[in-house]
Amino acid sequence: MSASETTVTAPAPRGEQDLPRAPEIRPWVFIPVLYVMQAIPSTLTREVTPLLYKDFGISNAQIALWVSLLGLPWTLKLFWAPIVDLNFTRRRWLLAAQALMLLALAGLAGVLQLPGFFAITLAILFVVGIASATHDIALDGLYLLSLTKKQQAFFVGVQTTCFRAGRLLCTGGLVFLAGYLQKAGLSVSLSWSIVMGLIALLYGGGALYSFFFAPRPAGDAPAVAVSRDENRRNIYRTGIVILIGAAIYGTLSGGLRLIGHGIWYALGAGQTLAVWKQDDGAVTTHAIVLVTSVVALAVLLPMARSVLRGTAMSEAFVSFTRQPRIGAVLAFILFYRFGEAMISIIVPLFMRDPVSAGGLGLPTQEVGIINGVSGIIGIILGGIAGGIVVGRLGLRRSFWPLALCMHLPNLFYVWAAYSPPPTWVIYVVAFVDQFGYGFGFAAYCVYLMYVAQHGKFKTSHFAIATGLGSLTIVLAGILSGILQTTLGYFWFFIAVCLCTVPGMITLLYIPIEDSVTAKAKTT
Repeated sequence: MSASETTVTAPAPRGEQDLPRAPEIRPWVFIPVLYVMQAIPSTLTREVTPLLYKDFGISNAQIALWVSLLGLPWTLKLFWAPIVDLNFTRRRWLLAAQALMLLALAGLAGVLQLPGFFAITLAILFVVGIASATHDIALDGLYLLSLTKKQQAFFVGVQTTCFRAGRLLCTGGLVFLAGYLQKAGLSVSLSWSIVMGLIALLYGGGALYSFFFAPRPAGDAPAVAVSRDENRRNIYRTGIVILIGAAIYGTLSGGLRLIGHGIWYALGAGQTLAVWKQDDGAVTTHAIVLVTSVVALAVLLPMARSVLRGTAMSEAFVSFTRQPRIGAVLAFILFYRFGEAMISIIVPLFMRDPVSAGGLGLPTQEVGIINGVSGIIGIILGGIAGGIVVGRLGLRRSFWPLALCMHLPNLFYVWAAYSPPPTWVIYVVAFVDQFGYGFGFAAYCVYLMYVAQHGKFKTSHFAIATGLGSLTIVLAGILSGILQTTLGYFWFFIAVCLCTVPGMITLLYIPIEDSVTAKAKTT
C-alpha cells in the first residue's frame, strides 16, 4: 500500500507550498540505511556498552551511572541544534559527523586490551556521543525537509523500524558474536575488540553509501541567511548555551546526589538505601559541582540574554516555547518514555545476572539470540504496524491504544522476576516487549514531528524535542541503577510500571491535531 493511500495532509501553509522539493528524492533509498546507521552509535553507547562492561566485571551501579552520563550529548544537543540550522547544509553536517564517528569506532577496537581501557573507552564514547547527536540533528532535519507531511507520517513506521533494527543488530547479532567468541576460547578483551572492529567496518560501509545516496532537498539551506561575522558570533553564543546546559545538569546531578545522601543519613545510615550513600570525598565533589554549577548559571544566564536578544538563534529557541499548551507538551516529552528508558538499561543486566541475585542467569550468547531473533522480529512488525495505524486512524484516535501497547508488556518482567520462567518464555516476552515498543513509539515520533512543524526552524525544534526526550533517558538511567540496587529486580519492575502513569496522563492534556495524519478518504 502506498503512502498516498494511507495518509492525507491538510493544505500546507503558503511558505511550505512554495518551497521547491527535489523531484529525484526517493525515501526508500535513504531512510532504511541512514536510520540503521543512526542506531549504531546510540545503541553501542547505551545498550551494548553495559554488556561489555559487565563482561569486564564493572558493577551494575557503575555501569548505570556512566552509561547515563554518556547519554548527555543526546540531551544537550538541543542547545547546539540552531548552529546546524543556521550553518551549511544538513547533508554536510551528516557526512562530517559520520566521518568522525567512523574514526572513533575504529579507535574503540584498538584500546580494549589496554590496561586503562575503562577511562579511554569512556572518553572515546563521549566523542561518539557528540558526533552521533549532531548526526541525529542533521538526519532528522533532512527527513523533515525531504518528505512531505503525508510522507513523514507514513514513513515514521519505516524510520522507527530501521532504527530499532539497527539497534537490535548491535544488541542481538554483535552481542551474540561476543558471547560466541568467548565461548570458543577467546579472551573477553579480544572478543569485544573483534566485535568493535566489525561495528566500525559496518559503519564505514554505511558512510560510503551515505556519501552517494543521502538526499539533497532543495530546502536544505541555512534557515536564515546570516553573514560570516554573525556565524562566528553564533558559535560563541552556542558555546554559552551549551555551558548553560551543562551547568543545569551539574546542578541537578550534584543536588540530587547530595539530597539522596542526606535522606540515607537522616534515616539512620542503614543498608536499605546504602546505594544513596556518598563517601566523604564524593560529598565534597558533588558539593563543589553543585556550587560551581549554580555560580556558572548566575554568570551565564545574564550573558546569554545579552548576546542572544534579537538574534536568529534566540528565535529558534523562543519560537519552540510559543506552541499551544507548551507545559503539557514538555511533560509528555519528559514522561511518556520514562518507564521504557528504565527498562532498556536494566533488562540486559536482569537476563545476565544469576538467579541467586534475582536475575535469569542467561549467558551472553543466549541474551544475544533473544534480542537478535525475537526482539528484531517484534520491533520490525511493531514499527510497521504502528506507522500504518497512525497513518490510517490519526493520532487522536490511536494514541491511547498505542501507548498501552507500549507500556503493558512491562508487566511480563514483573512476572519473570517473581517466578523465573523457562528460557523459551523469555523469547516470547522479548518479542511482545519489542512489538509493543515499536507499536507505541510510532505515535511518539509522529507527535514530535507535529511539534517541530511550528515555524521555520524545523530542524532546531525537532532537535529540542528529541533532546528533551533524551533527558528522560539520562534521568531514568541514573534512577534505574539506584532503584535496582536498592529494591532488587522484582520491585524495580513494579516501580517501572508506576513510572509509566504520568506519561499516560499527559495524553489527556497535550494538543493533538490530525491534519497531518488524518485517515485517508477512499473512493
